[in-house]
Amino acid sequence: GRGLSGTEKLYGIPGTVAGAIKMNAGSFGVAVSDHLLSVTYLGRTGRLESRAKSELPFGYRTSSFAPSDCILGAAFELAFGEKVEIRIVMEQVWSERWEKHPMDLPSAGSIFKNTGGKPAWKYIDEVGLRGYRMGNACISEKHPNFIVNLGDARATDIVGLIRKVKQEVYDRLGVTMEEEVELWGCDG
Repeated sequence: GRGLSGTEKLYGIPGTVAGAIKMNAGSFGVAVSDHLLSVTYLGRTGRLESRAKSELPFGYRTSSFAPSDCILGAAFELAFGEKVEIRIVMEQVWSERWEKHPMDLPSAGSIFKNTGGKPAWKYIDEVGLRGYRMGNACISEKHPNFIVNLGDARATDIVGLIRKVKQEVYDRLGVTMEEEVELWGCDG
């Protein structure tokens, strides 16, 4: 049987399609924008707008959408592929996620963007914050670019950990960490 191929390596990214487009989510060398044709959204003027990908600049974990833009739909260009081969890639991606990421605990996925040619988790590790806790929020032991909820973690604990990482990495390594996640309704 045949299926649609191109986004298999995005399998398992937490969130919604709209959120993935807005922040240009990606994994294993593939970004959402790689296969995007167009987006329909409610713009800051309150009008429904449709734009081709060529009109919407995308970058590493960024897009040109304003915080108030509400993505309502999208068209993607995918290729036909063999279902079995597509499923194999998806299973490999899922297996690697379980092996390297704290998939058994609630999290928002990767917290910081990679910077300076180095994965964000390495900076967090270098300053000794793997396993560091605030309340029931914890920098994952398995992958330090994840903040996990150990049970009833508060938003203030998570934001506190983000601030702690940014401050420690900057103070000790001179590197400015930038969030990959968007913080809504809290002072990040």
